[in-house]
Amino acid sequence: MNEPTVDRLRLFDFIEEKLEEQGYTGFRIIPPSFTISEMPEDFGVFEIAARTCYKSEDKMCEGSDKALFSKLLLLGHMAMTEFLPDMTVIFRTDRGTSHEMVRMRHCSFAQESQRYVKYTKKIEFVLPWTITPENMLSCLYDRTSVHRRCALFFDSCLGASHNYEARIANGESPQEARGGLTNETATTICVKANMREWFHIFNLRADSQAHPNYRLLASSLYRVCKERNPSIFNEDLSAMLDIDTDITWGNENFDMFNKNNTYIIVSS
Repeated sequence: MNEPTVDRLRLFDFIEEKLEEQGYTGFRIIPPSFTISEMPEDFGVFEIAARTCYKSEDKMCEGSDKALFSKLLLLGHMAMTEFLPDMTVIFRTDRGTSHEMVRMRHCSFAQESQRYVKYTKKIEFVLPWTITPENMLSCLYDRTSVHRRCALFFDSCLGASHNYEARIANGESPQEARGGLTNETATTICVKANMREWFHIFNLRADSQAHPNYRLLASSLYRVCKERNPSIFNEDLSAMLDIDTDITWGNENFDMFNKNNTYIIVSS
């Protein structure tokens, strides 16, 4: 796939400018994103733990951890992958997707509070995968050729933000007024899990049957992990998860991730 010739993130700045020009100052539209704040740089104590099971500690040597990892993947002995270093990812996504994230087990979650967050400036809504920023921008520039999905999404954002402002003005607390916002409202959620659970997440959420919004994040996150640590995220793991097609799908449907400008890796 060719690299995009336009920095598509800039389109979201143009969308915000156009909204303000038309008097819509209560909300902004943003893309989903993620920050990897902690990820395995090596195998950690994985090999020591795994060889304890087979009493083969004497076979440890340079590169033996990678070979053993691939062998255990083939055998389906996934329990040992719990001894890999944990990974922590901070997602900025829509609340509908975050609801699916917290359904996973063996994870730790820290999410932006619905009770105490008061939107004093602009409410952020995450653009659905079915709408490109180009279409959203053209919808705002030319109302004579409205993209139906764009118009419906815009009306939803406008109605929800007005409802929230009115409820706050009427004396409701932020946690009460928050009830009128849609699942496309942005939220920040920090997810920490061991690698066995992350592999499970990738297997379920990057799959073609997963919700597309979550699939875009999961497939793009896996691609970044694979580039960052090809020893753990190797071809044997990719084959076991059957994920290469999903990575390609994510790139083709959300190419803003291609230039690595919607994710951050925090240095350890």
